[in-house]
Amino acid sequence: MAIMPVESVFYHECCVPGITLRCFASLPSTNVAAAEAAQVGAPAGTLFIADSQSAGRGRLGRTFVSPAGTGLYMSLILRPSFPASDVQYVTPCAAVAAAEALEGVSGKSAGIKWVNDIYMAERKVCGILTQASFADDGRPDWIVLGIGVNLLPPMGGFPAELRDKAGAVFGTDETSVDRMTVAANIINRFYAYYPCLSQKQFLDGYRRRSVLDGKCVLVGTDREGYHESATVQGITDEFGLSVRMEDGTETVLTAGEVSVKTQ
Repeated sequence: MAIMPVESVFYHECCVPGITLRCFASLPSTNVAAAEAAQVGAPAGTLFIADSQSAGRGRLGRTFVSPAGTGLYMSLILRPSFPASDVQYVTPCAAVAAAEALEGVSGKSAGIKWVNDIYMAERKVCGILTQASFADDGRPDWIVLGIGVNLLPPMGGFPAELRDKAGAVFGTDETSVDRMTVAANIINRFYAYYPCLSQKQFLDGYRRRSVLDGKCVLVGTDREGYHESATVQGITDEFGLSVRMEDGTETVLTAGEVSVKTQ
């Protein structure tokens, strides 16, 4: 099992001008590296890719397990001209782009678990972490879009705490996976939507792939695990999660965590 890290493959496959690769054998976190570069003026289109991460980051301060040789860990610097209100669309845009790209390279269906996880065969194969810095006038100065993909199962399997949740795009029978082709496909798909982000041309694709519709979920209101039960009604036009609470009231979640309730 090996992943081909040939940069020339990326530039052959990538249709987006102005993308500059910074490739590393290992980084603590591609998002941290990209954010540090953005702070000192790195241009839009700077893309950090690492073969492994020693301190990969997920939402709510969680760790994103990032072993060498089996995944794609990348972070892209954006310098948008759109208003701060549109920043919320970057993550769902990236989720649809990643889902489309992974479907294209694997031939398998991908689902999206609100708001930022990609699933295949009921296992999480990809996570997205977006962070932004804002100028004094409130407009976004830069955005770092981080995407981590489990392309292959790690040697020895996933850690015990992840075995019931994590999966990989490809199986152990795959002898090689072209990581740069996957990266280029994600970038191509993302930039197909990004210039017209406010038009939300990816909304239907997001809704169609939602894995939570009709499910009974536990709604997390904080990291300590306080939960309420709710039934998911669907995805709103603003990418909120519409739910009906146990008492019958309907509300829209715009942040937080949900997990499918097990009987």
